[in-house]
Amino acid sequence: MDVIPEEEPAKTFVRAHHYSRSYPAVKVQFGLYDVSGSRRRLCGVALLGVPVSTAVLTKPMPGLRP
Repeated sequence: MDVIPEEEPAKTFVRAHHYSRSYPAVKVQFGLYDVSGSRRRLCGVALLGVPVSTAVLTKPMPGLRP
């Protein structure tokens, strides 16, 4: 797994493979690669974004400080 510095590879992958065909607001993106062949191939992405509200985390975990 490596950080993907530019948006386009992850965006293209998500739009092609995710059921919603949309791309969220992203803070950092990671590429998951298949390295079993002669060259590495992007086979998944992990996206970390900024939630719309701090309640996304503080409601289920009230002790958490944003």
